[in-house]
Amino acid sequence: MRTMNQRCVNPASHTNAQRTWGRPRMNILRTNEFLELQFAVPGYKKEDFDIRVEGQHLIVASKPLQNAPEKFERKEFGVVPFEHAFKLGDQIEQNEIDAKVEDGVLTLKLKVTQPLRRDIPVA
Repeated sequence: MRTMNQRCVNPASHTNAQRTWGRPRMNILRTNEFLELQFAVPGYKKEDFDIRVEGQHLIVASKPLQNAPEKFERKEFGVVPFEHAFKLGDQIEQNEIDAKVEDGVLTLKLKVTQPLRRDIPVA
């Protein structure tokens, strides 16, 4: 069974390489007023992101790196290009999506046009 979050914001299809390599970890916070997507992006600056809506999809990507790669003895982390796509449901107001990056976390706040959750009383 699909959750309410999955009906509002679904990860779009990607190739296997895109699914497993280079995408930051993320959280989804849900309330009746908004969905908040949080991406762990240490080392990225606000200029590094390309965030846009294409049709029914929200695209969160980083711009290609312009600097020549540094020569490390060993490298286990770094700023790498990524792209993450979400299919937006009818409950999301596409013109009211805010983004900010702070303390290594990219936060996107998506306004919900109708409640995502409705409690059903038990008789």
